[in-house]
Amino acid sequence: MADNAEPHGPAAMDPATRFDERYFQRFYFSKRTRAVAPLEYLARARLLAAHAALHGLKVKRILDLGAGAGYFLRALDAVFPGARAVGVEVSDYACTRYGWRKSSITEFRDARPYDLVVCHDVIQYLDNQQAARALLNISSLCRGMLFFMALTREDWEQNCDQSRTDSAVYKRPAKWYRDRLKPAFQRMGAGVYLARRAGIPLFALDAD
Repeated sequence: MADNAEPHGPAAMDPATRFDERYFQRFYFSKRTRAVAPLEYLARARLLAAHAALHGLKVKRILDLGAGAGYFLRALDAVFPGARAVGVEVSDYACTRYGWRKSSITEFRDARPYDLVVCHDVIQYLDNQQAARALLNISSLCRGMLFFMALTREDWEQNCDQSRTDSAVYKRPAKWYRDRLKPAFQRMGAGVYLARRAGIPLFALDAD
C-alpha cells in the first residue's frame, strides 16, 4: 500500500463502529487470533516504570490514547500505584464496556499535560494528514514520557505475524514516524520516548 493510498473496505469505515465487539474478539480476546497477550503489557509497563525511576520522573498522570480493552492501563496501574489514569477511545463498544472518554487522538484535549502518554498500535489507522495532526497533539499532551508504537511498513513485511495483524491500515515507513516525533521527543528505544520539554538530560548513547 502506498503511503498516501486510501484504504478500502473495513479501513474506510467509521472508527466508532469499525472497532466493534467482533474486532475486539479477534484482536484482543481470542487466544487463537490475538496479536498480543495481556502479560506483554505488564512487561512494557515495568520497562516504563524503570525508565521513570532511572530519570527521576514522577508519574502522577497517565493518558492512554486508544485504550482498547484496558490491558495497558491495568498494567500501568500496577506499576504506578496512586497515579491518575485516563483512557481515551473512538470505539463506541470500548467506551460503553470500559468507560473510556470518547474522543479521537487528533481531537482530545486537556488543560494539563500528562507525565506519561501511551499510544500503542493506533495511529496506523489514520491517513497521513490525520496521523501528523495526532503526533502534534500527542506532543502537546505529554510533558514526560511517551510510549509509542505503530505498525510500520517494515514490520508488516519482516516482523509481524500477518495472520494475527490487522492489514487494513496505512503502512508507512518507520522514518515517517521518527521524523515527526523528533522535534518534541528523544527516542530511548523499545517504544520509549522522552519529551524534550521535560528538561531531563540524556547521555549521548542513550538518546536518538
